[in-house]
Amino acid sequence: MKFRQITDVATLDRFAEEFAKLSRVSLPIAYLKDARVMGAFDDQDRLMGGWVLRLSSPFRSFELFEASNMEILHFIKRAGQENIVELNGVWVNQELKSTRETFAFWRSVLKDTLDTERNFIIFGYPQAKIGLHRFYQRLHPRTIYKGPTRTGVPARIAYLTPMKVRWFYVRQAPWLLKRHLNLVKRTKRAS
Repeated sequence: MKFRQITDVATLDRFAEEFAKLSRVSLPIAYLKDARVMGAFDDQDRLMGGWVLRLSSPFRSFELFEASNMEILHFIKRAGQENIVELNGVWVNQELKSTRETFAFWRSVLKDTLDTERNFIIFGYPQAKIGLHRFYQRLHPRTIYKGPTRTGVPARIAYLTPMKVRWFYVRQAPWLLKRHLNLVKRTKRAS
């Protein structure tokens, strides 16, 4: 799997379509053009997943909730917008779920996010996404707000510090190793 930044409009459109299929959430092209969009490509150069990093407002995670939300306003004031990176639009093609490539994918997502050198990593996700929620909980995020979005869908917005992400690798080493070995076994059996 190769990871690279997506800048051309045709691939950004494809990214948005694939994300919308999996999440039922649309990402406007204008939002994607102003962000750093990373794609995961297989050996045939097919887009198999990706993520979006946003270094300046407007942050889409905050826009999902009412502008007057006090928890969000308090967080922005305390953190300072220049210290925030938003991780958004994370998706992985169904073909890659529970494979070794998933491991490389998440490692790249976390590394790319850390490379921004921002003090706060924010992200939002629908509460119905149980698998994503379980993964994020292993990172020990702090919830900024959870509740209904403007569209009525229950969601959570949370943040991490870079130190929490780094400690994730230390704290979760046994789990990560076991998961990796199970994925290797499963991949070998499937071949």
